[in-house]
Amino acid sequence: MRTDFQHLLVKQDGGVLTITMNRPEVLNAFNDIMLTELTEVVEEVAQDEAVRCVVLTGAGRAFGSGQDLHSLVEGRSSGAVGVVSEHLQKYHRVVYAIVSCGSRSCGGYFV
Repeated sequence: MRTDFQHLLVKQDGGVLTITMNRPEVLNAFNDIMLTELTEVVEEVAQDEAVRCVVLTGAGRAFGSGQDLHSLVEGRSSGAVGVVSEHLQKYHRVVYAIVSCGSRSCGGYFV
């Protein structure tokens, strides 16, 4: 499994995979890069029978503060961000992958 992410720390210990959101300077707010990285990891984990439990945590003093609104404003002013429904589809993809982990026959769990 890839571990060289910009905004995630990923560590596997046996059947336990720990994903640490690593943007403590903004209380682990999601930007497009972190959302893409998290989706990649979770989709891979959903297919990995060796992973029995996933711990999702945040670096620093907060688990996460939601969407990084600064990145949306910057993207909007540059014309890079599409409509909100397109952005939400990125979140739907990661949530679907998390649900897939919990429903697979080997009994994967997210905590």
